[in-house]
Amino acid sequence: MTSAFDWFTHYLAISGSVAVGQMWQCPAHSDSYPSLSVTEGGDGKVLIHCFAGWETDDILAELGLPGWLLFRAHPWPPDQYLQFTGASPSFSDFEWRQSFGSSRHEWREGRSNKYATDIHQYTDDHRLVRDRYYIGNKVCRWQTRRFNQWEASKGLDLDELPLYRCEELRQAIEEGKQVVLCESESSVDSLWEAGLPATTWAGGASSPNVDKLRAELAHARVLFIPDNDPAGLRCLSRLERDLAPHVAQWTVLLGQRGEDARDLLSRGELQAAQ
Repeated sequence: MTSAFDWFTHYLAISGSVAVGQMWQCPAHSDSYPSLSVTEGGDGKVLIHCFAGWETDDILAELGLPGWLLFRAHPWPPDQYLQFTGASPSFSDFEWRQSFGSSRHEWREGRSNKYATDIHQYTDDHRLVRDRYYIGNKVCRWQTRRFNQWEASKGLDLDELPLYRCEELRQAIEEGKQVVLCESESSVDSLWEAGLPATTWAGGASSPNVDKLRAELAHARVLFIPDNDPAGLRCLSRLERDLAPHVAQWTVLLGQRGEDARDLLSRGELQAAQ
C-alpha cells in the first residue's frame, strides 16, 4: 500500500514542483529555489514546513488537497486525483544554483528562530551545507548530487575531496601569489571577494588533510590564519610540524582570542600582511 509520503511527493512532482533533496518548491509563494521541507514521519505520514514562513493550510490550498492526505494516501493515483480536482498549482521557474566556491547567505524566518544557509560547492557532486542560527549555533551537513537531486552523503570520505576552490587556488599559485590558508569555507569566500586567494580543506581544524595540502601548496607562499581557539591552536601546531617545511614560504598570522580570518580581514590586517 502506498504511504501518504509517497503519494504526496508524487503529487508534488506531477504538479510541477522541483525537488533538491528533501526540499521542494513551495506552491504558496514565488519560490525559484526549493524552500519547502517534505519529510516522512512515523507510519509514512507527511511532515511539511515552508522556510519562507507560509502555513500548511496555505500550501495545501494551493495544491487542492485536504489536510488528511498528510496522514494517509488517497485511494486514487495522484495523477487521477489531480485531474479530477482540476487544481492548477503554479511554481516559479526553477533556478539551479551551483557554482564552485560560492555561498548563499540570507537570514530567514524559521518556525522558532532566524537562520541562514551557506552552500559551499567542492565538486560537481559534493557540497557542504551550513545552517547558522541567529542564536549562535550551527549545523553542517554534506550532500551528494544524484540524478540532479541533492541527498545526504553516506560514506563520504572527506580526504578524497579537493581543497576548497582548488582550480582558482592553482591559478593563483601559478601566478606567484601568496595564498591564505584558513579553517572555514566561509572565510575563504570572504577572502576571495576581497581579492585574496585562499583555500581550506574539508573537515575543519580537527582533521587537516596534510597530504593534500602538501601536494597542492608545495610551490606556494602560504599565510596560515588559524582560528584563535583551542582547536585552531592544535591545528597550528600540527601544520607547523607537518606542512610548513614542505611549502615555498610559511607565515602565520594569529588574531585575538576567538577571532578567525574574517575578523582580521574586517580590520584591514590582511591587506598589510600581503
